[in-house]
Amino acid sequence: MGTWGAGLYSADMALDLRATIGALVRLPFDEERLVEVLCDGEPKAASDPQDEDHTTFWLVLADQFAKRGLVSAQVQAKALDIIDNERDLAMLAARGMKEADLRKRAAALQKLRAALSSTPRQARRATW
Repeated sequence: MGTWGAGLYSADMALDLRATIGALVRLPFDEERLVEVLCDGEPKAASDPQDEDHTTFWLVLADQFAKRGLVSAQVQAKALDIIDNERDLAMLAARGMKEADLRKRAAALQKLRAALSSTPRQARRATW
């Protein structure tokens, strides 16, 4: 897997997860069941904070849920913890990301934080 930029979706894992989420939200599951399925599909990234994809997993999940109007207290809490405690930035710095890109990533994370803290939008998925 690779990271090629400072954006949230500048990593193979992020792009793959976005596609997976797009497919799963078509299923008649509530948000917490969707989180379970996604965690089961990427158990190491979901549960191991030392895994290099851990922060990406939760940040992309939070971003995709926010964009789709889906609400999960677990997803929001994990993403906010990662942002507020700079866990993502620390992981990327440890992997060799340059200072300028870390600043760009920090700005992107603050935008995500603002989106997560705002009122949920209307869900953009079919109702069953």
